[in-house]
Amino acid sequence: MKFLVHKTYWLCLTLAWLLFPFYSQAQQKTVTGKVRADDGGTLIGVSVAIKGTTTGTTTNASGEYRLEVPSSGATLVFTMMGYLKQEQAADGGRLDVVLKTDPKALEEVVVVGYGTQKRSDVTGSIFTVSSKKIQEVPVTNAAAALQGRVPGVLVDKGGNRPGEGVRVQIRGRRSFQASNDPLYVIDGIPIDAGINDIDPDDIETMEVLKDASATAIYGSRGANGVILITTRRGRAGKLSVRYGGYLGIDEPINVERRMNAAEFVAYRRESKRADKEYPEGTISLADDLKMFGEFGNDRYVMDNIRNAWAGGAYDPSKLKSTDWGSFALRDGFVQDHSLSLTAGTEMTKVFFAVGYQNQKGIIHNQDFGRWSARLTVDQQVTKSIKVGMVNYFSYSKQNYGSDLFQASAQASPMAPTHDENGNLIPVPSNDTQTFNILFDLNGITRERLRSRYLGSFYGEIKLPFNFRYRLNLGIDYGPYREGQFESSFSSGRKLAPSYGRVLNENRFNYNLQNLLYWDLESSASNKHQVNVTLGQEVQGFRFENSEIEASDFPYEAQKWYNLSTASKITAADSELRERKLASFLGRVNYGYDNRYLLTASIRADGSSVLAEGHKWSYFPSASIAWRISQESFLKDNAVVNELKLRVGYGVTGNAAVSPYSTQGSIEQTRYVWENQGDKPVNGFRPDNLPNSALGWENTATTNVAIEFGFLKNRINGSVDVYRQKTSNLLMDRALPPTSGFDNILQNVGETSNSGVEIALNTMNIATKDFQWRTEIVFTANRERIERLYQGRKDDIGNRWFIGHPIQTFYTERKIGIWQNTPEDKALMDKYNAAGSSYQTGMVKVADINNDGKITTEDREIIGTANPKWTGSISNSFNYKGWDLSFFFVTRQQYILENHLGLTFQGRYNTPLVDYWTPENPTNKFPRPHNGYENPPANGAMYFEDGSHVRLKNVSLGYKLPSKLLKRAGISSFRVYATGTNLYIWSKDFNGLDPEVFAESNSRPVRSPSSRSYVFGVNVEF
Repeated sequence: MKFLVHKTYWLCLTLAWLLFPFYSQAQQKTVTGKVRADDGGTLIGVSVAIKGTTTGTTTNASGEYRLEVPSSGATLVFTMMGYLKQEQAADGGRLDVVLKTDPKALEEVVVVGYGTQKRSDVTGSIFTVSSKKIQEVPVTNAAAALQGRVPGVLVDKGGNRPGEGVRVQIRGRRSFQASNDPLYVIDGIPIDAGINDIDPDDIETMEVLKDASATAIYGSRGANGVILITTRRGRAGKLSVRYGGYLGIDEPINVERRMNAAEFVAYRRESKRADKEYPEGTISLADDLKMFGEFGNDRYVMDNIRNAWAGGAYDPSKLKSTDWGSFALRDGFVQDHSLSLTAGTEMTKVFFAVGYQNQKGIIHNQDFGRWSARLTVDQQVTKSIKVGMVNYFSYSKQNYGSDLFQASAQASPMAPTHDENGNLIPVPSNDTQTFNILFDLNGITRERLRSRYLGSFYGEIKLPFNFRYRLNLGIDYGPYREGQFESSFSSGRKLAPSYGRVLNENRFNYNLQNLLYWDLESSASNKHQVNVTLGQEVQGFRFENSEIEASDFPYEAQKWYNLSTASKITAADSELRERKLASFLGRVNYGYDNRYLLTASIRADGSSVLAEGHKWSYFPSASIAWRISQESFLKDNAVVNELKLRVGYGVTGNAAVSPYSTQGSIEQTRYVWENQGDKPVNGFRPDNLPNSALGWENTATTNVAIEFGFLKNRINGSVDVYRQKTSNLLMDRALPPTSGFDNILQNVGETSNSGVEIALNTMNIATKDFQWRTEIVFTANRERIERLYQGRKDDIGNRWFIGHPIQTFYTERKIGIWQNTPEDKALMDKYNAAGSSYQTGMVKVADINNDGKITTEDREIIGTANPKWTGSISNSFNYKGWDLSFFFVTRQQYILENHLGLTFQGRYNTPLVDYWTPENPTNKFPRPHNGYENPPANGAMYFEDGSHVRLKNVSLGYKLPSKLLKRAGISSFRVYATGTNLYIWSKDFNGLDPEVFAESNSRPVRSPSSRSYVFGVNVEF
């Protein structure tokens, strides 16, 4: 009996399990419908969810949805950003819904320090760059996309190598010794090592904070401006998959024209004639062989010369010429791929992305690759509690390579690369100062590996009485390894013993923020709006490195991986730097009747790097704004839609004091005692004097601006006028020799910047099928040194002059070339009698003080590397599914020091220029002279006007119609072609690129720029 009951129980259970799906299905009904906006437009991606469950869907490209719901009692919740949430009972059948626009969503929201604000409520100078603008230009560093997009922001390339960073300056330079780079803040967390590791595809917006009323909330780190980066996050709705990728080619541009063999022979003859070592007015085989035989009668060069003289007469067309630069250059290749997944409900939102970028440089042995992954989770735990995290990891590998193009510049075009047996010739032309660059392809390796983890975690809780508390924790960890190896057969070693080096670095930063908010929103009965932010923040920074150098390896294949086998360890070093920063901050935003706005903030920073009694500094700011367009006499005006006047003042700092600077330092030295023989003994001596009064550099800024919008905002923009004064600049003050020290670091300098910034946006044409938009950006900045360590006295040695920018050029003024005329000969004799050594064909400079001689007193300020003004203009056109845009940038009225790789000794190859000869009495470049490696006043000829206009970007795209994509389940599909860095128009600049920066006044030749053509696709499912 028990057996029968047992069997019956399991039979009933099995039948119930089998029938449950049919029963469940009988209890479900299908609801379909369409969701529209209140203006009648179709809404795509609306979240449709069953209330109280995680079951839901989203509307498709036609705004339609389909969802299985319980047969009774079901309520559907319709949500979409920018629209009011709506709930509707659903018992099956068709349910069409119209969502109403959320009035609050019509206000653009911008990110500010430690929070957000409506654009209309902002009282500081803040400029937003959207993800669309960032992705228009294919770049590895998102900061490069700011070029020409933001008034007051100057972006220079750090070089043309793949993976190189950029230098960003906001409203000019302020500091002599400290960094002028802005502070980067990612998702509310300040970071310390730039954004070169961040995938630009992961960025939603970049807000640039320029004036002190906006940046003072960041205190001692805000003087150089702040760039706030908001990354992409998850959103409610069904799973959305997005892929973006492009492939492209890079080709070298502005490659200098170097001399071929025939031109080099003529150039070398002229250099010998100037030194009386080659007969004037005639040429001969014997003289040519003597001229090229001074380095050991290289048989290939000698045979080349003899071949040109075959038949008894010189025929330059018979010379064999080697273009060494062509072996350094190649066409590059670039590819970028990003895949992201977005999903979520009203309670949980998830975003996951992976990215890969690879760039093969236009110079051999230079390339860059980066892999990245990012996971974002936002969880609404309860109605009052919200937590979330962002985890970002990247790994990059840069083959830095050698300066292959630069190394090829001086190689003789008369010498071949290989011998008759196909072997590389180590020293072409037998000149030991040049080496065959083809050995560098395998003989020089410089590999940089960088990993980076960025973690951001937060918890937020809503408290009674409109209070809100938020805890943020940020982690930035980045190990770095650089390995370098140079074979004995390389241009770096030139047959000397091989060389290896390895550098390891570890960087760890953390940031902990406690933030308390109180918000009082305005209403019809209350015209006052108040937002209060209070915060406490702790930041820690730790950096350590170790480095070893060695030479003469038993086998070169080991590179830097086994340095202990080297015959000699040439150097070993290690370092540790730590610092901590504690801060308290507060800000009040007040608005009355949406017309009168006030923002006031203060921050206190205390740093471990400063001495006792000087650790704390305070950074206040205040700004007001008047929305004139909201006054009764302008409100609802058909022409003027927005008119706002802003005025702000604030003080920010530059955390320029390095750890341990206030304590002084010692350095190792070696002594040889009489009783120790020749064996040195290690000792230590003071290196730097301590200065317990060192403090931060401070910048006070006043900003006045007006924002406007006319004709339904079809014409809108802003004009900012500012002045900033930076004091307490860190400078080395000279000390008397009796002190035992050369100088001491003190806060003594002062600089200023003033300027005007204009941003203008216009919607020129707006019809149903066609739109044409224009964006114009203009900036004029004046940078001045106001005070140095000796007060208002110039420092000529460092080229620092009161009333002039930091980077100023001070030299003789070139007025031509000394000609073979009676007037020039008489003047040369006069100057030479006074101590000069000029000859016909040399650079002629001005006698500035008219004292009848050329001395250092005849130097003058000839210009600055700071453009008087910069600007850009972009135009975008949309016609149905097509889009076209082009983008120009310009810098005007500034000077660059451009050496061009010129050598006038006649020994090395050089770019082909218009140089002086008796038959060609030009005033452009001097006569080559074998007896002078650096002829008198040659430095005066290298300064050129860098003014230029660059066609930065042209893009053409097409977005496929949604009707074609619907069947494939594709929401959006766009293909495009983009050309970048297409052309440069310049009047006088003859260098490689007028926007590749150098830290010093010189602008060394490194590598050409490249022109890119990319083809890409953006797909969303």
